[in-house]
Amino acid sequence: MLISEIDNNAPNFITKIGMVFQRPNPFPLSIKSNITFGLKIHGIYKEEDIDLVVENSLKYLKSILKVMRVLVRMMI
Repeated sequence: MLISEIDNNAPNFITKIGMVFQRPNPFPLSIKSNITFGLKIHGIYKEEDIDLVVENSLKYLKSILKVMRVLVRMMI
């Protein structure tokens, strides 16, 4: 789901989320390693490409978290 597809219907948005952990779920790898795992499986090893994917992924996550905070406030 893209941020541009989110409307003001918070329950509709929340039903499209696959999994949300109540507490941080400790994966055995670092955050960067978890983000880049799929890239390495597909043979992408260039550090510039990996850094770009990590940076963009974290920016996207930050924007999703902002949207989630707004939606949660709307539900209260």
